[in-house]
Amino acid sequence: MDLINSTPEDHIEALDREAFRLETLWLNADRLCAAVEPGLAGRFRAQLDKLNAAIEADDKVRIAKAASAMRRAWLMLDAEARKAGNLPPGEAVFTATLNGRRIAIYQPGASLGDIDDGALRMHIDEVVKFLPVEMLEVKRLWPGATVTAVNDKDLNDEIPF
Repeated sequence: MDLINSTPEDHIEALDREAFRLETLWLNADRLCAAVEPGLAGRFRAQLDKLNAAIEADDKVRIAKAASAMRRAWLMLDAEARKAGNLPPGEAVFTATLNGRRIAIYQPGASLGDIDDGALRMHIDEVVKFLPVEMLEVKRLWPGATVTAVNDKDLNDEIPF
């Protein structure tokens, strides 16, 4: 965003959109700060203090600069958290119900605190080991196909799959 041709309100609006998106994704700012190095989290908080001071002083130029820097700080926190192997809850834990049981499949970068207490926990690597070879072959041959069932009965016919 251009500091010269935009208003402080434009910068605050852009910051609010990014902050809302990332707070929603990570559940809150503290969680995102906890996913990065403490020094970076400290710089993030210091930038927030600068923004709040600029707003309190009603200094339009400082508000625009600080809001723009704060937006970049949010983006950097997200990028660094991911680079460190941390993922937001919605990208790291997947839940479903099967035969009345709640199942949570999680991948590296998940926080186990994001998994429902009563759910059966399964790491994605455990699940993948049990995928039938036939299903993998179907997905390879027809990438858009939806597998609805796997039949392991001997069909005793000449179709090779």
